[in-house]
Amino acid sequence: MQSTPRTNLRSKAVVASAVLSVVAASAVASVYNATPARAATGITYVQGAAVSTGTKVVSAPVTLSSPIGSGDLLVGWFSEYNAAGQVTVSDSVNGAWTRGPSALSYGGAGDVALYYLANSKAASGGLTITVGAPAAAYLGGAVAEYSGVALSAPLDQMAVASGVGTAVDSGATAAVAAGDLVFGALITGGTPGGVTP
Repeated sequence: MQSTPRTNLRSKAVVASAVLSVVAASAVASVYNATPARAATGITYVQGAAVSTGTKVVSAPVTLSSPIGSGDLLVGWFSEYNAAGQVTVSDSVNGAWTRGPSALSYGGAGDVALYYLANSKAASGGLTITVGAPAAAYLGGAVAEYSGVALSAPLDQMAVASGVGTAVDSGATAAVAAGDLVFGALITGGTPGGVTP
């Protein structure tokens, strides 16, 4: 997962490319608005974590181990493979997360989607997030925490694409304002061997 603040992005939001042969890949990007009160200090990456199951399960935890700041943005790309329906994301402090408007499905047997939680409640002992599926499936995801993002309606736009090959591109986004966060991910199927953002 690549999660990098960018300023004044006007061209393609190229998220990642694979080094070795990739069976299937999805490039995804989303843009979040900086909150006006915090724009002077900018958006700051706080922490991140990832989960991937090697067997089919109904749910899997992913933990952000450091304290969560009040008002921070929690965001991630999550996937489930080999089950019909949508992947779900929630945590015990904030409840269900918001699903982004664009997602990818794989022939009715998989789902890759952006989920986010704006204006998170503080969690002094860190936070365990639950990734779930409607039936036993392979689950995966990457999550990050950012401070300095708008507290309400932070998601500005998304670009999502899938393909097969050694290079993937999420497609273009509209112009991004200075100080906004461009959050991207590369999700692969099969065994790519190596991925370079």
